[in-house]
Amino acid sequence: MRMRWILLLLSLLTPVAAAAWVIDSGHGGNDDPGVSGCGTLNEASLTLDVAVRLKDDLSGSTLLTRRSDQNLTWSERIAIANERRTDPFISLHAEVAPGSAAKGVRIYVLLPSLAELRLPSAPSAALGDLRLRSLENVALEYAVESDHMATEIQAVLLEELPQVPVKIMRGLYLPLLGVEAPTVMIGVGFLSNQEDCQRLTDDRERERLAKLLAKALKEYKRHRHERS
Repeated sequence: MRMRWILLLLSLLTPVAAAAWVIDSGHGGNDDPGVSGCGTLNEASLTLDVAVRLKDDLSGSTLLTRRSDQNLTWSERIAIANERRTDPFISLHAEVAPGSAAKGVRIYVLLPSLAELRLPSAPSAALGDLRLRSLENVALEYAVESDHMATEIQAVLLEELPQVPVKIMRGLYLPLLGVEAPTVMIGVGFLSNQEDCQRLTDDRERERLAKLLAKALKEYKRHRHERS
């Protein structure tokens, strides 16, 4: 663990160019494969595969937080994003649910209303020992743009994948705090649902999902430029 932080510190001390996008694939490594289902499919390998495809479909500078089956803490992922001055940050995940009814894509985003977003007084274990200048200020600064991005992604997916439910989940999600950029966390599907399993184990459907996410993110940036 100490060596990991030494290597991360050295990488952060090296001047780097800003990244137009940072794509994070959740979990990773032997100790953290994430959720599993659909036979032998696990979240870490699925999200990495989709992240690589998404990177290929996005124009401009794109950085992956991991390129192999390695484990990174959430603090390390945030540090990578903030050092590269990402704009925006997209974290990919998969889900399971009790039973098999839940299906489709979930887009998790912080509440866009400043009045509704209040952080708990106790520190969160999910953030580990990450030191941030002000979690609340960072979250509020980018909450509205994050919501715009979530809405853009939902619109594209619903239009192109009408058979797949796509819901935006707005709330106080601690893993979304700390990134100094618009941020969304996307659950690409439920590994406990047969229809989602058929979609997520199909190579063509994964490629299609990546291309649609890239389309939505490009549309978001275009509309953001128009709003500015």
